Amino acid sequence: MSLMHFLSITQLRSEPPTPERCPLHLRNTGTAKSRPAKLSPYFEDRFEDGGKSKANFRRICEAASGFLTEVLRYGDEAFGLCSMHADKHTRRVDHTLLALGRHTSAYLDAVSALLRGDCVDGCHPLLRSMLEAAFGIAYIVEDRHEARGLAYQLVRIKRKIKKLRRADRTSQDGRHLETELSADIFVPSILGKMPNGLGSRADEIERRLSAKLAFAPILAEWDRLKHPAGGKRQPDPEWFTLFGGVKPCKGVRSLAAHLKWLSLYEFLYRDWSNSVHAGDAIDQYSTSDNCVRPLRYPAGYANVLSMAFAIFINGLERMSAFYNAGMGQQVRDHAVKVLTPRLTDVAGEIQKALEPAM
Repeated sequence: MSLMHFLSITQLRSEPPTPERCPLHLRNTGTAKSRPAKLSPYFEDRFEDGGKSKANFRRICEAASGFLTEVLRYGDEAFGLCSMHADKHTRRVDHTLLALGRHTSAYLDAVSALLRGDCVDGCHPLLRSMLEAAFGIAYIVEDRHEARGLAYQLVRIKRKIKKLRRADRTSQDGRHLETELSADIFVPSILGKMPNGLGSRADEIERRLSAKLAFAPILAEWDRLKHPAGGKRQPDPEWFTLFGGVKPCKGVRSLAAHLKWLSLYEFLYRDWSNSVHAGDAIDQYSTSDNCVRPLRYPAGYANVLSMAFAIFINGLERMSAFYNAGMGQQVRDHAVKVLTPRLTDVAGEIQKALEPAM
């Protein structure tokens, strides 16, 4: 099942970062003029109903988190079966795919924990990372599985090598960084506190990498993009740009376009990236009736829940189908027949409780 199909059947949409009004059924009993600006959690002291509003929303949060726990348990079973199929082979791609699958599960678990505590705002960076992992899974299972899985691993190793050399003041990269850090107001002498021999460790990792035959064509392609014949040295290429998959150095947007998932990039990934880079701070500062937006404000709760489910199931179904077509179909069927109706019920209850004031 495609992610876009999940988005349609669960009636998901990207919510533009516009100010919301206080929810109708959870309305602040004070007015903006009579109550000073407060950043305490939304349900701490804003309702004069003997705690009924807080208890009701706590029940909703538990239902939402309980649903994601159910999804995670199902995902854990499917992950175990994928791992068993992977054990039958000696392919390198399995390590990459299973790592991306585990990453998505870990971040869904984190979303579940945040939603249990009504922390909607903190979910957006996690959703962005889950979506990028879904991009990666979709790209690897699409074609040239082994090469793409190895490319992902190679770029990780290259970044580690670069990090070690930059942390060694005796290396060229380290000396350059030390000069840049001389005006740093926090720890200008941090490289002097690093362990000795980090550059040598990087050299050893690079030697071992060069000795692995499986990485030879991947390394050659990485070097070709990094040092094009007759051209200038380029930034480190992303793993999905190797072997002509995506235009070099064009980033995640080009990967999304390659997968024909550009709508997800433009209307989900961009918004969540804006949150990661604190670009939506002003948008999230207040509600439309001029209240300072409290902490743990519940606007967008159902949307985050639905998005997390859709992204997770998409990656799980694609990964499962890679190992066994029948298993992928089982994941798809269970999602459509069992999990999606459960999501519709939970999300509908949340939307009803948090219906915006007109």
